[in-house]
Amino acid sequence: KFYLVHTVPNKPQIFNCNMSAFLDSANQLFENCETGKGWEGCKDFCTEDATFECTQIPIKDMNNYAEWMKGLLSGPISESSYEVLSCTYNETQGNEWKNKK
Repeated sequence: KFYLVHTVPNKPQIFNCNMSAFLDSANQLFENCETGKGWEGCKDFCTEDATFECTQIPIKDMNNYAEWMKGLLSGPISESSYEVLSCTYNETQGNEWKNKK
């Protein structure tokens, strides 16, 4: 599982935006993370305290994940690539993922 979660303490999450623009930003964040752009390439898409969750690695925040990927892609797996086979967004579920542990 791969979750990118943005939370603001003590404030409700209300998404009132153009869904196309929202998905474009989410895709750009993913692209920047997975191609090794580091925090510099990701910081415009999330807050400094944005969390990260992945069952395979012990990193808990986007800053460290983005820098970790940058290090991997500039060294041990510099010739790697990825292919997105499926992408979906559930408007009904919205930001409820933040409650999953």
